[in-house]
Amino acid sequence: MKPSSFSTVTVDGAATQFWGLAPVDQTTEEYNARLNRTLNFRLGVFEDSTPAAIPKLRYFGIGIHGFYNTSAPSGIRPYHPKATNVWLHRPIPFRAVPIDNDLTPEERAKYRMRELRAIVTYDDDDQPETNYYFLYWLKLIDFSDEGKVVTDKITLNPETGVYIAERYIPTEGELASEPSPATENQTTQSADTIITKISGTGSISPDEVIESINLLEGGDMTLAKVSELGLFTGNDEVVSGGDGYGGTVEYTEAIYSHLIFHRCWTGNDLSTPGDDPLVVKLAMQSGNLVIRT
Repeated sequence: MKPSSFSTVTVDGAATQFWGLAPVDQTTEEYNARLNRTLNFRLGVFEDSTPAAIPKLRYFGIGIHGFYNTSAPSGIRPYHPKATNVWLHRPIPFRAVPIDNDLTPEERAKYRMRELRAIVTYDDDDQPETNYYFLYWLKLIDFSDEGKVVTDKITLNPETGVYIAERYIPTEGELASEPSPATENQTTQSADTIITKISGTGSISPDEVIESINLLEGGDMTLAKVSELGLFTGNDEVVSGGDGYGGTVEYTEAIYSHLIFHRCWTGNDLSTPGDDPLVVKLAMQSGNLVIRT
């Protein structure tokens, strides 16, 4: 069976985990090197700002280039993201609005990475004109229902060959930490495993996707197929940013934001206005731990 998706924890994802795990700070050299790998640096959004605290997993972004065409009967295959990726293959913003119709504070509250960009559009006579837009590239992950660190036990049913996941609760016997000789170990394939993970949800509406496709992709709705998802860390901080007319406005922005997890799949079509949002479960997990008996 050919996989329909691939997911990768990035180099920056691994580095951020250890930064938050141990009572040590990054070296100045490492901090500066990773500063150049932030989404802030790439988009010119508060790129020199120092986070007031260790960045946390808070946001997600989307893209439209998670798969490629093949000569196989199925026609498409997902890309396998690289651990060195710092951005999605072909990202699109969640919102793309003219500066004179920026989001209200209430609307803006769920988005991050607000970029001011000059974009060439064409009038009714097909003449080019430059207009300015605010692009919002990230959206908050909803941790309200599932935002807890949990551990599941994965067990293989030998009769059906299906793996079953259930919440892992240590037994009294496991507290003894008895040694397990190598000659008596199960194989990795036959042993149970446990995984520790944190889960949240992300909502992607067709209207968000269509807005971006209309502005940035010439309205080609064949491209309105979300096939990339990235999880991003950052620190939420109140900033004073431009309003596009020389004034300023205060809002919450993601500071020192890194791509830490990149998933590619064969895509979901979001080209129909008014359809229900695509709600995706966003999860990161540790490496599998084999339970020996």
